[in-house]
Amino acid sequence: PRRLVYCLPMRTLVEQTCERVSRWLATTGLSDSIPVTMLMGGQEHQEWYLQPESDQVLIGTQDMLLSRVLNRGYAASPFRWPWEFGLLNNDCLWVVDEVQLMGNGLPTTAQLQAFRNQLGVAVQCQTLWMSATVAPDWLGTVDFPVPTEDSILTLDSTDLESPELLARQEAVKTLSRLDAPRKGPHYDTAAVARSLQQLHKPGGLTLVVVNTVARAQSLYDALARVRPNAELVLVHSRYRPGERRMKNQQVTAPVPEEGAGRIVVATQAIEAGLDISARTLVTELAPWASLVQRFGRCNRRGEYAHAAVYWLDISESEAPPYSAEELQRARERLASLDGRSVAPAHLPSFGDPLHHEAVLRKRDLLGLFDTTADLSGGYLDVSRFVRGGGDSDVSVFWRRWDGDTPPPGLPTPTGDELCTVPVAELRLFLTGKKTGRHAAKVEAEEDDDVESSEDDGQEISAAPSDRANTPGRMAWRWNHAFGQWERVFGKDVYAGMTVLLHAAAGGYVLDRGWDAKARDPVPPEVPPDGERASEFVGDESSNTGLSVWVTLQRHSLSVRDETARLLRALDVACLGDDIQRVLVAAAHLHDLGKAHPVFQETMLSNVSPEERQHRAGMLWAKQGRGSGQTARHRRPHFRHEVASAVAALSLDTGLYGRAIDLLAYLVAAHHGRVRLAMRSLPRSRDQAPDERYLLLGLPITTGGESGHPQDTLPPADLGDGLVTRETQLDLSLARIGASPDGESSWLERTLSLLNWLGPFRLAYLEALLRAADV
Repeated sequence: PRRLVYCLPMRTLVEQTCERVSRWLATTGLSDSIPVTMLMGGQEHQEWYLQPESDQVLIGTQDMLLSRVLNRGYAASPFRWPWEFGLLNNDCLWVVDEVQLMGNGLPTTAQLQAFRNQLGVAVQCQTLWMSATVAPDWLGTVDFPVPTEDSILTLDSTDLESPELLARQEAVKTLSRLDAPRKGPHYDTAAVARSLQQLHKPGGLTLVVVNTVARAQSLYDALARVRPNAELVLVHSRYRPGERRMKNQQVTAPVPEEGAGRIVVATQAIEAGLDISARTLVTELAPWASLVQRFGRCNRRGEYAHAAVYWLDISESEAPPYSAEELQRARERLASLDGRSVAPAHLPSFGDPLHHEAVLRKRDLLGLFDTTADLSGGYLDVSRFVRGGGDSDVSVFWRRWDGDTPPPGLPTPTGDELCTVPVAELRLFLTGKKTGRHAAKVEAEEDDDVESSEDDGQEISAAPSDRANTPGRMAWRWNHAFGQWERVFGKDVYAGMTVLLHAAAGGYVLDRGWDAKARDPVPPEVPPDGERASEFVGDESSNTGLSVWVTLQRHSLSVRDETARLLRALDVACLGDDIQRVLVAAAHLHDLGKAHPVFQETMLSNVSPEERQHRAGMLWAKQGRGSGQTARHRRPHFRHEVASAVAALSLDTGLYGRAIDLLAYLVAAHHGRVRLAMRSLPRSRDQAPDERYLLLGLPITTGGESGHPQDTLPPADLGDGLVTRETQLDLSLARIGASPDGESSWLERTLSLLNWLGPFRLAYLEALLRAADV
């Protein structure tokens, strides 16, 4: 496969893996030919999807990768979802690492592989699962069988004879329980802080791992009050990228042996993959698989003759995000190992079952293929398949502006501005309700995309007298359909969205990260410079601009030729010659609708009279950069690709049946806006009466029916002898059911294509055409 997709459950693992892979490629001289892309919340993503024919390495969190492979990419434009969906389900080797931390994401990866095998792909796509604590039966799902022995790779006796590996396997780390007094249902963080001060060894690293961000922040504050003779560092996943990089550098920096040492308070964001070795480890009670990972951060390389691991019990009310049952099993095992070493070679093997809370079924996958928004403007939520257990995030960024409403020209966020926040916490933040154990009754969330937020129940909103007007209670999101900011209320927040807050809203402290109680203004991470973040790109309004005007004929031929080149480079013989010919024909016709007077009028609407006179008489596809701001079409929501598709159905292309339907579908879908369904968008009340009969800027009925308006597409010369005649445009096929003349509706045609090619092959064809059309 051309793409290696490395899926990890935590951001710290992604950053570390990306750095190492980049270094390995540089060492072997391959860095110029094999780009490495990091897909992670709060990270600006390279446009990897523009080169489907190139070898690539994609490394990302399960949230970013699984949401994309489910056609609901977090922090990405909805119009780009099918593009990435098509490429990530074809021509890839998926490596899924640290599977014990993935929650519902693990069965999702197994089910997706089963569906690729069942429904077919254009180019082979396989999956490799990895973990030090995985059990083969964890992968068994309703559609994916438990792996057989001959498909499992493990360390053999020769591997275990390596001196370095042997030292890691037998590194001594003695287990003890750390008793702490209780304050009601919770342990006393002040008492634990005093114990940590006593347990810390000068010149060494003491690592404290707790299960929620709020408890990590509380324990960090308690330690700061105790003032131990050591450097203090707080680490969790709710930082912006800049602060997170600084924290990671602090944690991984060498600890001077002659110095006071370092105490790191962290969440489970640190429990896997991070290459640190603590002399003293203190961990809250957690599921056994998580505890084994945490033990691995202590005396990691066997460099200490004596190292210690302490476990801190928690009450049932403190269990979330974990279940009381799995914590009880771990509690019993820890008690049985008291005073013994918990080195890998000394740990007994426990066969824990893994319960799948949500399993992706075929009907779910087929439903997700449709990217049409529902009537409220929302989309089907996939968070239960991405991670589950209420573990879902949004990306938040802060800006300053005058007044309540963000100005239309406010630059979209850069990657370094984005901070991931649990959905439940942001909802409470916007509604002014309490967080902490009160919020935990509503929804508990685990760290690093699986975090819980608990505090002392303080109010996090402004005072009642100024709540109605303060920007501190307002949030905004970018509306892709209308190109403007719109207000977001607590009930509107869903996983994967990007949310704007006014800097005066608070909610973030540089050293502590996301903190719902923080009321001080948030300093912007970087000065706004007009760059466009990944959620705000993906359709033609943000395509790469050209410095020169491009005629419709030239552009049509260019995209046709680029599509043919891609097919030759990819050598996708499994698609068949007929389907490849349809794809090339669709590329030639994809922008035919730009010949429409509405589009041509828009192309010339914001240029000087002299320029307009000079350009008149030609059909244009692209406007030069020096032509000013992009103008809006006179007809609201006019879609040139829909005009192209409708016209293509009436042309003499020599294609019939499902071949002509496939051509029309690929033409309509080449911006990701119109795919399985054609649905109208809201329009203004002051529109002219005849415009109210328009669907996506085109008439729903013919001019002879009830006097509704008639619309025609002028002739166009697309090059190489393809000259289209004047064509009447009629969107009656958008209606439900067959037309009076027996023609199938658009939905019937597209569902037939989905049944014929399957979701993965159909989306792959879309992706190739879109990659050619840049």
